[in-house]
Parts: sequence; C-alpha cells; structure tokens
Amino acid sequence: AMWITGIPAGYSYTVAEEDTAGYVKPAPQTGTIDAKNSNTLTFTNIKEKVKPASEGNYCTLTVTKKITGRFGAAVPTDKYSLTVDFSGLKKNSTYYKGDNTAFTATESGTASVECSLGDGESVVFIVPAGAKYVVTEKAGSYTASYAVTGSSDITRDSGKNTDENKPLSTAEETLSDGENNTVLFTNDIEVKQSLTIRKFTGTGDETNTDTFDFTADKKDRIPDEKFNFQIAFYNLQEGDSFTSDIGRIKAQEPADADDIAAGAAENTYTAKKDFTLKGGESISFSDIPVGVKYIVTEKETPCTVQCVVEGTDVATGREGGATTSKGAVVTPYTAKTHPTAMETVDPRENGIVTFNNRRSSTAALQIIKKGSGSERLEGAVFVVCDESGNPLTYADGNTMILTSESSGYTNIVNGLAAGTYLIKETKVPDGYTAMEPYTLTVADKDFGTLITLTFKDDKLVELPSTGGPGTVLYTALFTIAAAVFLWIVLRQKTGRQA
Repeated sequence: AMWITGIPAGYSYTVAEEDTAGYVKPAPQTGTIDAKNSNTLTFTNIKEKVKPASEGNYCTLTVTKKITGRFGAAVPTDKYSLTVDFSGLKKNSTYYKGDNTAFTATESGTASVECSLGDGESVVFIVPAGAKYVVTEKAGSYTASYAVTGSSDITRDSGKNTDENKPLSTAEETLSDGENNTVLFTNDIEVKQSLTIRKFTGTGDETNTDTFDFTADKKDRIPDEKFNFQIAFYNLQEGDSFTSDIGRIKAQEPADADDIAAGAAENTYTAKKDFTLKGGESISFSDIPVGVKYIVTEKETPCTVQCVVEGTDVATGREGGATTSKGAVVTPYTAKTHPTAMETVDPRENGIVTFNNRRSSTAALQIIKKGSGSERLEGAVFVVCDESGNPLTYADGNTMILTSESSGYTNIVNGLAAGTYLIKETKVPDGYTAMEPYTLTVADKDFGTLITLTFKDDKLVELPSTGGPGTVLYTALFTIAAAVFLWIVLRQKTGRQA
C-alpha cells in the first residue's frame, strides 16, 4: 500500500495501473478528494487466464454481505444465498471470480452464478466492460436492502424491502469501461424468542421453603383462586411490538431514572402489563426481540412463593431442546411483592418462568410500638407465649422475640398456628411503663396474613430528685400546711373551753 498526502479537497483524480505480465490490467479509477474522509482505492489483479482472447478492458463487480439488527450475543454465522445474472458476455466464453473459480457464458451471452455469503464476506467477478448484471437475494427471515456504488464511491442505485421473506433484486446495471462496481446487500435481522409464565399452586407447611415439588399435573391446586401479576419489559426500541395471550405488547414510555437504576439501558422504552393466573394456567409472549429485559412480579398473596426462571435451548430451530435453570427465588407470604430478578431474552433460547404458590397454614405477627403521644418507640422487646405464659420457640430453638426499631415497627414473627397466645412486653423503652400481657387469637381466616398490632406505653410520672429545688418547695409547702392545720385545731380546742 502507498499513501499520498497533502492533496487539496475537491481535486479530481484518475489512478491507472501499468501492465503487469501474467495479470489482467484492472480498470482505471477516478474520483474527487473528499474533505472529510480519506480516499482509499483497491486494485485487484487476476491472473491472465481469466481474460478470454480478443476482448477489451475488464471491470470488477464485487458483491458484499453485511448483517445488522438485534441478535444479542449470538454471532451471525448463517450464509445467505444470492444469484448474479449477467448478460452481454461473449457467448460460450469462460470467466472467473476472484478466487479463480470459473463460470461460462451461454450461447446467448448470459450467465447465472449462485453464491453464498456470510457477514462481511465478498465475491468478485471479472467481466468485460459493457456487461450487464442483476443481483438477487433469496427470501429469508430478515428485511434486506442494497446499494450499488461505482469507483468514485457514489451510490448509483439502492433499494429495500420492508417485509421479511421476500426476495430483493437490484435494477439492471451496466459495467462501464474504466469503472468497477460494488453491490452491498445488507440484511437487518431480529432474532426473536418466546416467554411463557406458568402458575402452580398447592398447600402445605411453608416452614420448609427451600424445597418445592410442584409439577404440571399436581392434584392439590386451588383452581378457582386468581393470582395477580405484572410483567415489565425493558430495553425496547421505539415502535417495538410483539404478541401475547393477553394482547399485543407495545413500547410505551421512555425508561425513567428508576428503570435505568433497575438495569434498563438509557434511551430505550418500557412496556408494562397486568394479568391474572389461576393454578395450572399459563400465558405466552411471542416474537420478543433478543436483548429485551423483563421482570415478572406476583403481587401480594397469602402464599409462600417460589419463582423459577429457565431457558429452553432452541438453537436447532425446534422446540424441545435442553432446559437450563437460570435462577430460583423463594419469598414468604409476608412479602408485599414476589418479583423475579431482571432477566434477558437470550438468542436461541425460549424463557419459562414458573411461579409455585404454597398456601400457608399459619399467620405472621408484627407490632407497632408507640408512646401515649403516638410517638414511635425504639427498643421495646416482646415475647410470644402460649396461654400459660411460657415463651414459644422456633424449630431451631430460638425464642419468638419481637424488637421495635426507630420506626416503631418490630421484626416479623412467622409460623403462628391457630390458637391463643399471650404477648408479653419484657423490655420497656426508658421513661415508659410496661403494658399488660395481650391475648392474641389466631384463626384459620388469619392464615397467610400478617397480623399487625399497635401497643402504646404510658410515660412514667417523674418525681423530683432528693435535695433539689423541688424538694425545698415541697418541704416549705408541707410546713405551712402543718402550721395551718395546728392553728385550726388549737382554735377549735380554745373555743370549746370557753
């Protein structure tokens, strides 16, 4: 390679290669110096055998493939089929591509050459000046466009289709003497996947929340109960839309600060949809572009919830591939919401999100501690006892204790079966009186709920300390009162003697 610098912008140029023994002389290239970009010229030398006898100047036609679009982390490795149809060739003559593979013109001077190109690949044809050509790409799961440029990099023709699965052809072009052509076919590909959300329900003891054995044919579902959900999609582009069992999902609002903090990309859009599911039901979302992110949230429910996210490999182009777990989370029924982590729609993988709900057979308890003036009190300690006043313990032996924080709220005690309990305050905030033991009754209707109790403590009456100014005042008042009382008694006694 060689560089020529210092040429003023706007100057026209012609570059011609001298004859080289054993090689076809490439056509000269002309153009104008660009003020913003460097001008790069490429000359391809083909061995002499590609030039039939008695033919004039030759030109090159380069067909190039480029892939754009959304395909996530998947590197596009597919090949795309194109056909180049020539006319105006010398009949029955043999011509060559840049890799020295041959093609032959028919009796009528035409030739049809098929080629298969991947992203960034090219094929070069060396044909006589004056030959005509049309390049056609076969239909596929993509939209396609093309641009035809000459030696001066000026676009001579362009076209596109906006629908997938349609072939696309250039107009008929002529290779002029001294000019090389390039045809760039660009395919815009959106790899799309599906997402299924399933709901299973059951009953049981939620104390063992790390093991769930729900299956699609489980018998102890609660078929008539509806559970409320919301799905939020992130990283959508403006105008994105795809189908689902609950209607079409469309990009709605630009991602805000909260969305971006949660993991959404800037300058993208979101879409949110509410829906309900009963035990055994599911919904599906189809044709979601890869790279889109989502969070599925089950709203407040009187159940312990296990959420499992999986991906089914569909790299082979069909359902039924290997399924890989992408994470599982268990949240208690005391949680206000039960969300998945933010997940990504990955290429060649269909997502499955399963919510397993276990009906609780116990209740939970939380206390709000206040003073007589409704101020929130920190440091109060309560113990949950049986009817006889004996402290209760968890399975691990720890006592059921609730301690208030600065907000006045205590921690939550779980696992209260149906029955009667005594709630005792064992530590009182400084300056307050202890409350009397409180009797709590838990019934079946309380299962799966958080029972919230508010207790108030009265302030202690503070007596003045010994020797302080208050003591002197009290002593003086007492002395005066005693003197007055003695005077009255003496007056009454004197009156009786008289």
